[in-house]
Amino acid sequence: MKKIVAVLLAFVLIVSLAACGSGAKIESYMAQGDYENAYNIAKNDESKAVVIAENAVAVCCKDIVSQLINPKSFVLKEAYYESSKIGDWVRTYVVLTISTEFGDGTTGPLYCWYHYDEEASKYTHGSYLSDLTMDDDAIQNTQKKIISDTMTSSNKLSDGCVTRINNLFANDQLDTVSLLVASKEQSSQT
Repeated sequence: MKKIVAVLLAFVLIVSLAACGSGAKIESYMAQGDYENAYNIAKNDESKAVVIAENAVAVCCKDIVSQLINPKSFVLKEAYYESSKIGDWVRTYVVLTISTEFGDGTTGPLYCWYHYDEEASKYTHGSYLSDLTMDDDAIQNTQKKIISDTMTSSNKLSDGCVTRINNLFANDQLDTVSLLVASKEQSSQT
């Protein structure tokens, strides 16, 4: 039942943004990395949630690019965002699937898991893994499970989001993106 509700919520979010009269304007602002203005013109909670999720992904992409051996090799393939309240605690995760060049010159996938740190008011990385196959390392298996559990269709951001963020990177605009104050507030209240 919970999964059906999550899928319906994701569908409603996508339809709401598309149906919203300011949807094209919101997308235009997001394409420029101007998440603050996109959030400010969003007319409903669903549209605002889409802006908050994409902003969180963009901020996490900015961080991972700065840590890559070859930053120019960054390509965002998929992005996932999950924020849920568990009692008084809010858990917010971002998972990125990227393609990058490794130190040995090979190119491959990298799964990046971030979580929102309320005390620091920022996203911090939990792990970067090149595959999600379970092995004998209990800590890595826990991280792989968190990543796999977050990578559900109901948490997946649109292809438009991925394209916008890749374009921000290609146009050297990703460095200008900062975390919305609304993201910080939402992550502590969800």
